Amino acid sequence: MQKALNMVYRNGHGYVAVLFYASWCPFSRSFRPSFNILSSSYPCIPHLAIEESSVRPSILSKYGVHGFPTLFLLNSTMRARYHGNRSFESLGAFYSDVT
Repeated sequence: MQKALNMVYRNGHGYVAVLFYASWCPFSRSFRPSFNILSSSYPCIPHLAIEESSVRPSILSKYGVHGFPTLFLLNSTMRARYHGNRSFESLGAFYSDVT
């Protein structure tokens, strides 16, 4: 998450999308293709996918990640967490609403 915040502050990106996922999680596996399509659909937003095994549990807890997948859109003033269903249409609406 710190890398994403650095991208916002240092590189002037308006928004950054961060997906926390687990390779063993069937929900994460089904979510990743939609996240990849969103990355192509919103090329001005950097997209970071972070696998849970590469992050200490204390970091996940610090950012409120208690299940997978967890998606955030953040900028320099806010962090929006996605709470909808895993459909591409719902994700697209979330991106449109936040950005």
